[in-house]
Amino acid sequence: SFGGFGIDGVEKMRLHEMVESQFMFLGGDPSRTANVITFTDRDATHEELVTASDAIITKPGYGVCTEAILNRRPIIYTSRGKFAEYGPLVDEAKTYIPMRYISNEELFGGGLKEKLVDLPQFHDGLLTDTGNGAVEAAEIIAAA
Repeated sequence: SFGGFGIDGVEKMRLHEMVESQFMFLGGDPSRTANVITFTDRDATHEELVTASDAIITKPGYGVCTEAILNRRPIIYTSRGKFAEYGPLVDEAKTYIPMRYISNEELFGGGLKEKLVDLPQFHDGLLTDTGNGAVEAAEIIAAA
């Protein structure tokens, strides 16, 4: 989940060398190489790709963290750069999601492969979310 990096950034990840893994992206022209599939937003949704994944490789944001929590998918994450909420968001997300950090230098230098070995696992010490936030919010509003 790397909106904004563009195809040049993806190429620098050297995904084609990680033939034991399959990578899925949303956006751009539909394409498929040996282990990289790109879907258009007409063919798949971000939520569907999260659900179909074993893990999410991303720069953390509110949406992707929410999807990871609700779909119980671990995250391998890198820095977002200047994003005021980054620190608190990552700290809070770690209470719900098993997460592993990779620096931008590692990510765009071919270091992702070692981060994919033994993906972080969900465990009893993590918080959960029912996914019923909209219902709970409606009940609070209705009660007021």
